[in-house]
Amino acid sequence: MINVNQMTIDGLLRRAAEVYGSKTSIIDGDVELTFAELDVEVDAFASALSELGVTKGDRVAALFYNQWQFQLTYFAALRLGALIVPVNNRLVPDEIAYQLNDAGVKVVVYAAEFAELVTEVVQMTSVQHWIGAATTLEATVSTTPLEPLLDRHRGSRPTVQEAVQHLDPSGIWYTSGTTGRPKGALVTHASTIWAAISLALTARMTHDSHVLAVAPMFHRGPMETTHVASLVLGCTQAMLTTFSPDGLLKAIERHRVTHAFIVPAMSYAVLSLPDRGSYDLTSMRCWLTASAHFPEEYRARLESETTLPAGTIFNAYGITESLLVGVLVPEEAVHHPGSVGRPAIGARVRILDGARKEVAAGNVGEIAVATPAIARTYAGRHDAWEAVTFLEDGAEWYLSGDLGYLDSDGFLYIVDRSKDMVITGGENVYSAEVEKVLVSLEGVGEVAVIGTPDERWGEAVTAVVVPRPDADLSVDAVVEHCVGKLAAYKRPRRVIFVDALPRNSFGKVRKDVLREQHSKRDAVVVS
Repeated sequence: MINVNQMTIDGLLRRAAEVYGSKTSIIDGDVELTFAELDVEVDAFASALSELGVTKGDRVAALFYNQWQFQLTYFAALRLGALIVPVNNRLVPDEIAYQLNDAGVKVVVYAAEFAELVTEVVQMTSVQHWIGAATTLEATVSTTPLEPLLDRHRGSRPTVQEAVQHLDPSGIWYTSGTTGRPKGALVTHASTIWAAISLALTARMTHDSHVLAVAPMFHRGPMETTHVASLVLGCTQAMLTTFSPDGLLKAIERHRVTHAFIVPAMSYAVLSLPDRGSYDLTSMRCWLTASAHFPEEYRARLESETTLPAGTIFNAYGITESLLVGVLVPEEAVHHPGSVGRPAIGARVRILDGARKEVAAGNVGEIAVATPAIARTYAGRHDAWEAVTFLEDGAEWYLSGDLGYLDSDGFLYIVDRSKDMVITGGENVYSAEVEKVLVSLEGVGEVAVIGTPDERWGEAVTAVVVPRPDADLSVDAVVEHCVGKLAAYKRPRRVIFVDALPRNSFGKVRKDVLREQHSKRDAVVVS
């Protein structure tokens, strides 16, 4: 039995090694590890880190693709009571150095693929130790190879100087903020375990589930829900090192995957494959989509144009600071299309006005959430944390910055980020509402709606459209499609065709980049 009031994340691995020892835990190319073998490798690496002086409260960073060594580093750090600091591998050297310095990282563990990147970062930080996995990097970086460390310490158990507790900090996860420097959410073992169990129950994971690591594990969403949940139940995980749409479908087919965290941009890429219907996806039980708006058209197309079984797409809403907030299970999608579902297990959701007063069902306001999965603070920025949290009814509430509403049945709908709402002629236009209409137009592959400066209206509703391959789209067709579906002030006044939308590493559209790129574009189509 798991006593969740005492368990630590590493304790989940210890338990899994005892209960599911001979079962395969991780498949990464030619590497296969049972739960018992993974536990031995984590012991070895934790012993090596301890020898380097890592103790409770220290910071250990991991710079990897979706590779088994990421989880090795994650659990080894937590075994010592250190904090894991996952690094977004798509960042530039200055951005990485900022996060390493901001978090006070002591050790960086990185994949061979990032050896050249590390040579640029190393001189910009105060990191004491660099450990490279399968790399022969020399030159200016004093790197310790990972494999000899494991060989030397295999069979050892680390000396833990201070016991790790359920409520202790476990990691610093940097937000993908689009303004200013990102903030590091300081999270705890308790918050992560709650989120993982909540996800396991909601996504109907079982002991025989096969989980695919496809969304980047350096994001808290997939790693600390789906993958930590795999430990709770003893599920086998397969690593998809980097994403490609055909690689995703091949991996599902090869490993008989049942559960995967797949962001909407990945679904769009799958739907762009000419041979998307030729892969066997019948093993899937949960195609979990989150991180960005998921058009209902994607659901219909995935179920009709691929072999994905009907009733396997779960739509979720979560944020780094509080993980799982809402989940729409498949059988409720029919009656609540476009929703992100009811509040997740343990979560409470309120919709607030500018005075932090709750609004009635159907009214749009800022989404506030209270959940056991909430972070403790922002590392080194408690003032910033206090600015977005408040205490009420015995709970700490987090202001998400997202706009949405609850319907009369308690289902949550996301309408926009507060900073992405377009104010045109004094009227509020929610980009998601316009995007939902435009993506239903035949020939539209993807679309992002932004506000661009306009002398008359203040901001003009601007649609940035990615046509489907071989589609014959015109500005007039896009605008006319909105007639009768949207009020006149909500219809695009500008339409811009592009080949692709800029995204962050989690597949979210960078609307700040779009606004910067197109703020001076003058493609007015409606007076």
